[in-house]
Amino acid sequence: MLMAMTQDNHLFQLNMDASKEQLRELRKKQRFFCPACKQELLLKIGEIIIPYFSHVRKNDACNLFSDHESPAHVKGKILLFDWFQKQNIPVLLEPYLPAIRQRPDLLIKQEEKYTAIEFQCSWINSEKMQERTKGYHEVELNVKWIPLAKTDFYLGMQTVKLSSFHLDFIDNQQIIALDPMQKKWQISEQILPLYGKKYIYFNEKVELNQLGFPFVLKKREVIEHKLYKIWMEEKKHYLVNRLRFNKKGITDVFFKACYENRLSVLELPNWIGMPCSQQMKNHPIEWQLLAVLLLKTVDLDDAYREFRKRYPKIKVQEGVFNRYLRFLKRENPQLVWRNLENNSISEEIYSQYLALKFDN
Repeated sequence: MLMAMTQDNHLFQLNMDASKEQLRELRKKQRFFCPACKQELLLKIGEIIIPYFSHVRKNDACNLFSDHESPAHVKGKILLFDWFQKQNIPVLLEPYLPAIRQRPDLLIKQEEKYTAIEFQCSWINSEKMQERTKGYHEVELNVKWIPLAKTDFYLGMQTVKLSSFHLDFIDNQQIIALDPMQKKWQISEQILPLYGKKYIYFNEKVELNQLGFPFVLKKREVIEHKLYKIWMEEKKHYLVNRLRFNKKGITDVFFKACYENRLSVLELPNWIGMPCSQQMKNHPIEWQLLAVLLLKTVDLDDAYREFRKRYPKIKVQEGVFNRYLRFLKRENPQLVWRNLENNSISEEIYSQYLALKFDN
């Protein structure tokens, strides 16, 4: 907590350039109070942690201001405050909004529009995040959530599992996180769903002042052949594990379909198992195989309705289903059981990535 009210009812912001001796002298002369609950605050000045305000008496009713912020959160707010100021963007630190009883980390103004900035360091569930976002929208504020950077962050294109925490921060198929200790941005972009919590994306780091607000990233060329290679490797890895850990035998819908049609699970053609915008528990190869087999007996126009009837537990969105059928109609209308040229698959993976980026 970096803001307080003085005994003269003036808003006071801690000056991080002030020495600890100066702050200790100030503490002797001035009393401070919480802007929300009005109870007295103590200016804490330690040898290691950045100075901050804390309630003198524990007050569970005042949950708007945290008395136990992490050093990363405090430093991140200060960095962001300075970062906005260097861009000549009007900014307030920890402003209390009495109409909704909320306090964003920062509040900025651009072109007569206000945006609440939330630097999120601790885990927060989706419901709480949506609730706070809704509160800002009620007073006509935009909101930008910025997560704390990951510790296990590797550069380049790769396959990674995303936690539910980080999934909530995906915006325009990218996540921009702040590393306050290194004063850098961690950028994950070109995010393409695989299955479950697995995604393909490209990671990079940039210096804090290399980005401005609102965030505008340089267009990065997507390396289609590398994207194709990673996608196909992940598909094979998924199938090997499905075979290894299958406990239902041929009662499993996917394996039953392979058995009845005398298909080798590991030798399915490359046009079955294409990426899609809908993230599902299982790899898209499973529902796509069932869809392809269905097309042997059902017209294209009736395929989705019949698929829903036969496989009610597989919740594939109609738009996702029909996009795959359009791909088949264009690239393999006769459903010839052999691999397509790699270029055709790479282009579809790439175009699907573009669809993800611009449709969402």
